[in-house]
Amino acid sequence: MSSVLHGLAVRSDAEVFEAQLREACQRDVREAATLAIEGYGPAVRGFLGVLLRDEQQADEAFALFCEDVWRGLPGFRWSTSARAWCYVLARHCALRSLRDRGRRQGAQVPLSQVSESALPRTREPSEVPHHLRTENRSRMRALRERLGVDEQVLLVLRIDKRLSWNEVALVMAGEGEQLAGPALTRSATTVRKRFQLAKEKLRELARAEGLL
Repeated sequence: MSSVLHGLAVRSDAEVFEAQLREACQRDVREAATLAIEGYGPAVRGFLGVLLRDEQQADEAFALFCEDVWRGLPGFRWSTSARAWCYVLARHCALRSLRDRGRRQGAQVPLSQVSESALPRTREPSEVPHHLRTENRSRMRALRERLGVDEQVLLVLRIDKRLSWNEVALVMAGEGEQLAGPALTRSATTVRKRFQLAKEKLRELARAEGLL
């Protein structure tokens, strides 16, 4: 029961913040942009760290994200939550960061051709945990990193960030792809199936490692 009440409290806090952010947009969009970055920035920065697995590049992508919030918030129409919109921006900024770094290294790769194959596949463990429960969590995180990048993003968005299926579909859409109405519903159904497949794949890896 306590976990259910906690979940309700989290959702209530999110709704309150969204209302505050919307009111701020009506008063002063600069104030609203600052509020959005302060409110959602830490979680977005963590998301970029998971996605890019490189702290310097995640910082670069986060700087792009902050710029996009400032530029894009005046035109935001609230057809979805600001939180989901922030994750959409973050994912696109991660891809732009990869493209920009490729250009600096002499590889002229258009954004449309940047895919999960361009993302780093592994990350070195930062420490060796001692407590068994902590060790199991660390091993589960390591198993997640053996999934494809899009599979990991789906797990992060749905499990860690608790986005709705429609919000997940919006984040996973291609840049410039417009999703609304029946198209959004179909896309949400698709990402839900992909999520279930990713979750089952993770379970199989965990069983093989003796974690389940």
